[in-house]
Amino acid sequence: MQSFSQISSIGILSDMFCPLCKSEYRDGVTICNDCHIPLVMTSEQAQKSSVRTLWEGTDEKLFNQLTAALDDAGVPFTSELRAGPDQMIPLLLAFVLRLIFWRFGLFKGYAEKQKGWRVRVLSSDYSRTEEMVTGLRHAIEPELD
Repeated sequence: MQSFSQISSIGILSDMFCPLCKSEYRDGVTICNDCHIPLVMTSEQAQKSSVRTLWEGTDEKLFNQLTAALDDAGVPFTSELRAGPDQMIPLLLAFVLRLIFWRFGLFKGYAEKQKGWRVRVLSSDYSRTEEMVTGLRHAIEPELD
């Protein structure tokens, strides 16, 4: 009789992977819970799937409108809060500088400017979704004036 690891290694039971967000799923799951796209069989296939950053920024209104437009158009995407580990040093620096210079009002709002979002799509969807971003920017800009 074969052990569980032997069965898994020959492919009877195997994990599935999302080609967009690269999440790993247990056997039996066929659609990514976040991106709503079919999973691929191997991690290598998921890593080979080309993903591009469609938009990155701090405008919350544009972020919300863009993600709603992508949902409405049925375009799979993944979004993430940009204040991840790569932003921790600037945020910590901003905090320290604000503590030192709080009396002078310097560095006020710096940490808030570091926050933001990143929206990523499959490369195959990039050209048609890029037009959405441009359209939304033009629609929002007159509101800001």
